[in-house]
Amino acid sequence: MILHLLPMGTIPSSVLNHLKDKIPQHLPFERVVRMKPIDLPDEYDNIRQQYHAHSFFPKAEDLEFDHMLQVTDVDMFVEPLNFVFGIAHPPSKKALMSLHRLNPKHGSEQESTIFRERLVKEAVHEVAHIAGLPHCRNNCVMRLSNTLMDLDSKPISFCPSCRRQVKQYFKDK
Repeated sequence: MILHLLPMGTIPSSVLNHLKDKIPQHLPFERVVRMKPIDLPDEYDNIRQQYHAHSFFPKAEDLEFDHMLQVTDVDMFVEPLNFVFGIAHPPSKKALMSLHRLNPKHGSEQESTIFRERLVKEAVHEVAHIAGLPHCRNNCVMRLSNTLMDLDSKPISFCPSCRRQVKQYFKDK
């Protein structure tokens, strides 16, 4: 199986390279392939000053892919939530994550490390939803994150139950 990374908007190469290198350490994709960037969707909510997250998936309808992680740097929401770090659409094998709220934006090495950890956790979490994994209550990367504190406090690894589900998904493909 191949995971295609689709940048939407202006995503630094360092971010895409980091995801390309780290995702296979947690999910057994044969390859992770970077795609050419595409434009952001038109569905911007001027009142909220955010994009509706579901509007990103149709932008990639005509592209060929096996599994896809769309990566953007804009703020997103899904009703009734104020924001989302990412979402997934398992039937289409697409997931989406935003860098917007993950980056501490201060530039210290410690903050850069935190940002890179957040990137991988969110990417693995959303892509695992494509594999059918639900949110998990264990100390697991699949635990729901409503805040950065939630995201920072959970591990990058799967609990034993989720690990079995991931192995089964990749075995069956």
